[in-house]
Amino acid sequence: MEFRARSLWYHMSQLFVGLTIFFVTANIVSAEDMRKILEHDKYLKRGKALASRNMFKEALVDFNKAVAAVPTPGAYTEKCLAHYFLKDYGNALKACNKAISLDENYDRAYAARGHVYGVTGKMKEAKNDFQKGCQLGSSLACEKMKNFQH
Repeated sequence: MEFRARSLWYHMSQLFVGLTIFFVTANIVSAEDMRKILEHDKYLKRGKALASRNMFKEALVDFNKAVAAVPTPGAYTEKCLAHYFLKDYGNALKACNKAISLDENYDRAYAARGHVYGVTGKMKEAKNDFQKGCQLGSSLACEKMKNFQH
């Protein structure tokens, strides 16, 4: 089983390299843009791995590098969550707001911001964000909405 997984990973990575070369040579994405995308992905993945081990300060360093390379709502939401777990709620809120400003339909950002509002006692705002996140498809936000239906 392990051999198949490695083999699959190898073939997927080769496909990715091939697609990268295609996009750059077809002038769909410049080489510099592709470099930034790859850098963003590298730091985002590493930051998520660190966060999964509760190493939020270290994860935040990588999330900051990811948003510096390519500012995406996903990276800003991860940054929000890292700040949240570090109990730095002001910066968590800023990161969530930035994620939402980049994509007002990014459900995870609303769910994350709902948590920040909830822990800071802003229950009306938390409810609104969980409701919005739920409407956009976040199962976590839908689960949190149950707390407000009593």
